[in-house]
Parts: sequence; structure tokens; C-alpha cells
Amino acid sequence: MAGLKQCFGVHNRIFLPLTNSERSKVGDRVLSTHKKSAQILPIFKKTGSLVFASRPLGRVARHLGVTCASGDGEEKSLAPLKPESPAGEFLNYILSSEPQLFSSAVDEQLSRLSDEAEQAVAPEGSTDIILFKRIQEVKRFQRQRALEDLMYASILHKFVSLGVDLLPALDGELDVGSASYKTLTEGVHSLEALDMVKQHLNTILGGAPPAFSNVMVKLSKLQAAQVYAASVMFGYFLRRVDRRFQLEKAVGTLKRHTQEDDLKTLEAMFSSAESGAINPDYPPVGEEGSKASLPTLKEYVASFNQATLSETAHIVSLEGVTLVERHTGALFGSIDKLQQEMQEVVGVVETPQEMMEKIQKAVESDTVKTLTLAYGTQRRIILEAVAFGSFLRDIESDVSTEYQLLTPSPPPPQLPPRQLS
Repeated sequence: MAGLKQCFGVHNRIFLPLTNSERSKVGDRVLSTHKKSAQILPIFKKTGSLVFASRPLGRVARHLGVTCASGDGEEKSLAPLKPESPAGEFLNYILSSEPQLFSSAVDEQLSRLSDEAEQAVAPEGSTDIILFKRIQEVKRFQRQRALEDLMYASILHKFVSLGVDLLPALDGELDVGSASYKTLTEGVHSLEALDMVKQHLNTILGGAPPAFSNVMVKLSKLQAAQVYAASVMFGYFLRRVDRRFQLEKAVGTLKRHTQEDDLKTLEAMFSSAESGAINPDYPPVGEEGSKASLPTLKEYVASFNQATLSETAHIVSLEGVTLVERHTGALFGSIDKLQQEMQEVVGVVETPQEMMEKIQKAVESDTVKTLTLAYGTQRRIILEAVAFGSFLRDIESDVSTEYQLLTPSPPPPQLPPRQLS
């Protein structure tokens, strides 16, 4: 990684060896952008190192792929995804050393990308349009990758602000230890959204043991990656619908429950009671039949038709789609290779039951790549994925508010309308 070739702590100082050109670019940029800041004191030594004033590296650098030497000389990196652009490396550098300057650095990089995009116009009288278009395609790809790295660094910044370590690349038998589940839930989602997060967690884990159980579960890496990606998508969807729900509630356009709605609920409950099973998820009936009540977020989502559900669950930017793929691949490995590996083992099957039996045998015999996870680790993985998806939507919204940089993703496929009984 250019500009971040080695990182080690000596006497609570951070040493980042740079070449002369790298040192000049980084130092000049930080100083020109934050001249009024008294907290950053770069000192250039003859060895080519940039030394900042004494400040423990702490947990911040561990989030960002900054490789640090521990006391026993072992290098550790907890970054699931490394930046692939100079802008991403620069932002990781700022976040690992001076996180209070991160927001300003992000604004600077967004402004620079926006200026470059606006200047991408063919000069008048140009005779080599084909070459110009090819050059612009390359530059457009570079801007897109820089924007992805910028969005990823911004997501990491949100986790750092919460005091939560992102999971490293996952392999073998894992127990990530204790984590602040309260921070990953109440620190990320609204009170209305927490019920849906709990439901999502229970749906995936099913009748699992208690949160602090030491029971280990073995599953294929492909299955774990699919669950993680699905949870990221759920978190993204949840943030979008929750923002919409909160807005409609604020402006008073939410449809309220009426006496007729309560009567329908009672009829459904009585019908269910006759069959001997009462659904605990029925909405409560108001104490006063004539008094209308606001729906919950879960009820609000249940009122969506298929088109609205598909549109809301759709990641709106191509950068967001690519970022989810890159992040998931950094955690579990190449998804394409995992799918190919599983396909070779399963082969042609006639029933879902036959497919599950072959997958189970492949996992037990380690024919495919596997993970062995404690229940607490599974829970942590799902909650982090949901938070990642929610933060992704926040960053998308922030970028699109001021800049025209996001590339629209292909629209979701049209689904047939849902039949209402």
C-alpha cells in the first residue's frame, strides 16, 4: 500500500515510512487542508518517516488494514478489505492517525472527484475521439473505485465511532469473543427498527442455544457468505423503510388503525383460536374502538406491494452493489470460487432434500471450505452485517445529497403483483 508500507509503535508514536514524493504529497495535503488544526504536528526526519505527535495508535488503525507490529513481532491486520485507490489509502491514513480530521478529508476527496467528473468533456475540434473516450473510460473506472473506497472508509469510520471492531477475514474455527451487542443494535437502529432486527436474527438462527452458549456449528463458507450478504441487504432495506416511515410519521401521512382494522384483527384472532393456534404477532387492539392508532414499522412494511418491496430492497448505486460484493469476498473469499466449488460437489440433483444431504456430507468431510462458529460469533456476524448495510445506505444518501457521483444500478426486475386474500 503506497504511503502505508509499515506501521509500528515506538514510545507511543506512530511511524509511517514514506518516500520523498509520498511524504510531500501527504504532508502538503494535510497541512493545506487543516492549517488551523493544532492537533496534527508532522515532523519530517532524514529517514523519510513522517512522525506525528505522541498519540497511541489504539484500536483505530486496526480497523483500516494498517498493518501493525505487535510486541512479539507478529504482524496483525483486522481489515477485511484493503483500499485500491490513492484516495482510499489517504483516507485510511487520516482515520488511523487523526480521525477528527476524517470528515474534512472526505469532503475534500468528494469535491476533487466531482471536479474531475465535470471536466471530463471532449475538447472542441478533437480528431481522436476514440482515444479520448477510452481514456475517459479508464478515468471513470478510477473515479468509481476511489468512490467505493471513500464510501468504505466512511462506513469504517461509523464503526470506529461506535467503538466496534470490524470482523477480520474469517477462516477455520472461530470465536471472536464478546462484543457489545447493545452497541450493534441500539447504537445503530431506531427503536421501531429493533423489533425487525430481532425478527431477522431469530429467523436465521432459529431455535439456537442461548447467546452465551459455547456450542459450535460447522457450515460451508458459501452458506456463511450468503447469510452475511443477505443480512447486509436486510440492513440496507431496513434503513430505507425506517427513514421513509419516520418521515411519513413526522408529516402525519401514516395510515392509522381504525375500528374497522381492529375488527378485522379480532376476526383473524378468533379464526386462529378455533384452530388451536394464536399468532402472537397480531397487532394489539386499541382500548377504545373508535380511537385510531399509528401502525408499527413491521405493519407499515407489511402494507407494501411487491413493486414497493422490490424497489426499497434495491441498492440504488452501482458503487454500493460492488462494495457489498468486495466486502463479502474479503471476509469469506471469492464468492465465485466458493460457488464453483459447491457446484462441483453437489452436481445434478433432483430435489432440494437431495441437495441439502450432499451439502451436509461435503461440510462434514471438509470437501468444501468450511467455518466452525460459536453461536455468539454467528450472532455477531449477522448484527455487524445488518449495521454495515444500514451504514451503506447512510453514506449513499450523504454522497448523493451534494454530489452527482453515484452510478445508478440496473433497476430491479418487475415482479407480478402480490395477490391479496
